[in-house]
Amino acid sequence: MTKVDALGLLYEKLTGKKWEKEPETIANAIKKISEDYSKADPETIKQAVTDWLSNSSTQVECMNYDSNVKAVNHRGYSTSAPENTIPAYILSKQKGFTYVECDVSFTSDGVPVLLHDSTIDRTSDGSGNISSMTYAEALTYDFGSWKSSEYTGTKIATFEEFIMTCKGLGLHPYIELKSNGSYTQEQITEIVDMVKACGMDGKVTYISFTSTFLEYVKSADGKARLGYLADVTDTTIATALALKAGENEVFMDVSYANATDEKVALCIENDLPLEIWTVNTQSVIENMNDYITGVTSDNLIAGKILYDKYLAYSVPESPEEDPEERTLLYNWEFTQSLTDIVSGQEASLVENEGVGPTQDENGLSFTTPYIACVMKNALRKNSVIEIDVASMDLQVDTETNNVRLLMNTSHSSDSGILIWSKGGQKWGAYNGAWNYYNLSDVNAFSGKTLQLQIDENGLCTLFIDNVSYGTTEVDVTKDSTTLVIGNSGQSYGGDIRNTIITGVRVYQGV
Repeated sequence: MTKVDALGLLYEKLTGKKWEKEPETIANAIKKISEDYSKADPETIKQAVTDWLSNSSTQVECMNYDSNVKAVNHRGYSTSAPENTIPAYILSKQKGFTYVECDVSFTSDGVPVLLHDSTIDRTSDGSGNISSMTYAEALTYDFGSWKSSEYTGTKIATFEEFIMTCKGLGLHPYIELKSNGSYTQEQITEIVDMVKACGMDGKVTYISFTSTFLEYVKSADGKARLGYLADVTDTTIATALALKAGENEVFMDVSYANATDEKVALCIENDLPLEIWTVNTQSVIENMNDYITGVTSDNLIAGKILYDKYLAYSVPESPEEDPEERTLLYNWEFTQSLTDIVSGQEASLVENEGVGPTQDENGLSFTTPYIACVMKNALRKNSVIEIDVASMDLQVDTETNNVRLLMNTSHSSDSGILIWSKGGQKWGAYNGAWNYYNLSDVNAFSGKTLQLQIDENGLCTLFIDNVSYGTTEVDVTKDSTTLVIGNSGQSYGGDIRNTIITGVRVYQGV
């Protein structure tokens, strides 16, 4: 029995209707089933799904989420591990990915290594252009400690090490040839030959913003799978079609914001598959066009999200016992005062240079720079912090100032849990090194409830309206430390004026 036969059997059991047309994708089939089985009783649903999944010839295929929409892990599982390193790709496998993306650069002595930037400054304890240093020189630097002390001592990965790791783990690499790279045709041929020598030809994908680099790959391997990173226009479509060699697959790979219905239609018209990048919001995947066959993400497995949406909820399960309730430790409501209504303690306002926040019926309004609201003993291991942000309209000089919205330890500390990075142009955490939450909108929290879950090891995961945006390590060296909302001193720069916060809650237990 094929997986389509199994889906047809499931559909007929649930709806009592005949399976009239073979769907183009598994996702479409599952979607059709979910739309038409609403009248089926729960026991019929449960039995049908059980029969379908237990069929030996379809079980593996049906549970392989990537058989429908490829989930490509961006630079490995870079949410937790240092990007473009072997530990990051091992973690990708552990997290359930089968496709992983990497960036290739060359050292001055011609060794292909994994590196996104042209310099090693951001992702190591060294500095300088990778193209100006030998591989031996690059090996003297630490490419892990910037992300977490857990990865101290991690070395730069060679392309060959990466390919062999993927082969051993059963991972399919997406090899990005960077637009800022000055690859020669000989260098790209060397990369293709290395893939062949490792026995991975036919099991990798090459992607690039530069079509010339993809032409070089095509010259070296006429069967290679190629992804053109470009907006969808008549011109780029023509360029992509020219990359076809008769036996190879060519697809468009665009920013998810550019995957409009009109551009999807243009890909369909020209028989070009379409993939999107970099998606870290589940709702984008749930609502994307069914024609899209691949999603690059830092931490989301697209196929699983679609599976869960269209099918998994159809299997009735006994409700689990309610988890043990979290303990509410602090609850500050700023509509009237800064009093902790749980314990009666007060949070203090720290004013700098004679300015500070105001309070009115709208909440705690940050109308001037360099202010702070200090809450003693409010930050704890194994805790959750929730902040209700009514509105934000930050006027930030991002060239010269970081903006600290949430800090820890004390108002004189330079560490922080939620800081807008002028250099990274993202929200992140800073504890001697930057760890980003992959939020590039300076006003991302406006009208939202943000939640930070801190585990017993000091790892902090940021959620906005229950959607995860990444995990970083924070400095929680004691059982409880001071929590600071807002910039805490002029020396730290930044400006969070035009921000209104209506409440802060701290819970024990995650």
